[in-house]
Amino acid sequence: MTDMKKQTIKITALWILGICYFLVVILSLAGVSRYAYKRYLRKSSLLKSWHTCEKIMVIEGDDWGRSGLTKKQLGSLAKQLGTDEYILPLIYNTHQQWLRDSMETENDLEMLYKVLEKYRDKRGRHPVFTANVIVSNPNLEAIKNNGYTEYIATPVSEAVVDKWKEGMSRRVFYPQYHGYTHFNQHWWLRTLQYPNSLLRKIVEMGIVRLDGITHRTNEVDFTGEYVDCSVTPSVSFPREYQEENIKTGLAFFENMLGYKSKSTIAPFYIWDDTTEALWNEYGIKYIQCKGQYTGKDKDGFWNKVQHMTGERNKNGQIYLVRNCHLEVIGENPPRWKDTVKWIEFALSKKLPVTLETHRLNYVSGVDPHMQQIGLEAIDSLLEYVTKRHPDILFLTSPELGDLIETGQFKDVFTGENVRISSGSWSRLMWFLRTRSMKLMIAGLCLFLLQNIAFIYVFKTALSSLRKTEKD
Repeated sequence: MTDMKKQTIKITALWILGICYFLVVILSLAGVSRYAYKRYLRKSSLLKSWHTCEKIMVIEGDDWGRSGLTKKQLGSLAKQLGTDEYILPLIYNTHQQWLRDSMETENDLEMLYKVLEKYRDKRGRHPVFTANVIVSNPNLEAIKNNGYTEYIATPVSEAVVDKWKEGMSRRVFYPQYHGYTHFNQHWWLRTLQYPNSLLRKIVEMGIVRLDGITHRTNEVDFTGEYVDCSVTPSVSFPREYQEENIKTGLAFFENMLGYKSKSTIAPFYIWDDTTEALWNEYGIKYIQCKGQYTGKDKDGFWNKVQHMTGERNKNGQIYLVRNCHLEVIGENPPRWKDTVKWIEFALSKKLPVTLETHRLNYVSGVDPHMQQIGLEAIDSLLEYVTKRHPDILFLTSPELGDLIETGQFKDVFTGENVRISSGSWSRLMWFLRTRSMKLMIAGLCLFLLQNIAFIYVFKTALSSLRKTEKD
């Protein structure tokens, strides 16, 4: 074999080596990209959630206006139903904290308002509860008189609504729509048709229902205003029924408070696409949630859909997702310190803090001691937040929604238009600062240096072989 042929073979081999190297690089990049997408991006909020360089906190409190128990009624349960037969199974098979839930009084609200008025954000505004309200409760006497065949609603008392309005004037309480009944009234009425049912006995004592009942009669908690969970698999209520429910509930809300609700949260987080479309038709722009349940499958397991803050549905509505909670009833009082960890995590990721809490933490109708624990917990939490983060901004849910949608919000109390740092630039800045992004940039730089070095060596070797070939 001549020297020229040897050189040609070497050059060809060198080209083949170079092509193979770059094929390996391309396949490796494709594999790494696919793994990164499946492992980190597709299932995380890195690219889907809305981010901001401002520190924002929203407090969402549910169930205001909803009927509950009294201390006298709780005592009557044991006296009239019998401890052995009903009360012990009930307590052991339900979420015990809900046995302490009661209708808020003017004094309960006043105590909460005073705690909130102790603190201010960087704009001088108090922490404000986005109070998600149930606008009516069943008129038990009227329903009993019609033989438990027709649901009749009665609005929340004027005294309580007036106290809500006072909270608005003090800029610490801002109601939004939670629901018309908070439960499946058709399922509830059907169960009341049976004279010996546990529910019938409870209702005859003046108690609407108890959450989370699991008894040998298979009576449960009648969940779902928008989806019928009394059957498996669950079925969506017809559009006509849902529309009547939403239309009536939102009319109650507007008549009570004098304005339309811009956001809502479905009772028990159960709703479907039909519900969203109807909410949109009646002016609901923002959907509060922790997750979405569309009902149960044929095996009785919940179908769950996860959303991200700032995500839009096909109607253009924006999801506002809760990322921490404060529920002290039934838990040890120091548990608010766990809430601090979730708050710090959210702020470190440039996410707005959206705190979930419930009325039962702040009412005294059944257990005044637990109310004291709840008020102390929210007090301690707000003290920590305002001292640790003096630049915090306290917003309501509709204000956060407006900010995500337009880059500014209208103060619900003063009408002032406020623009803060937000949107795509904040999101980009957050993403560039993340540890994952820094590692990706470092890896990309090393990868580029490696390929530059390879190309230099390849080019040098190729030039040397060609020069030898010519000589």
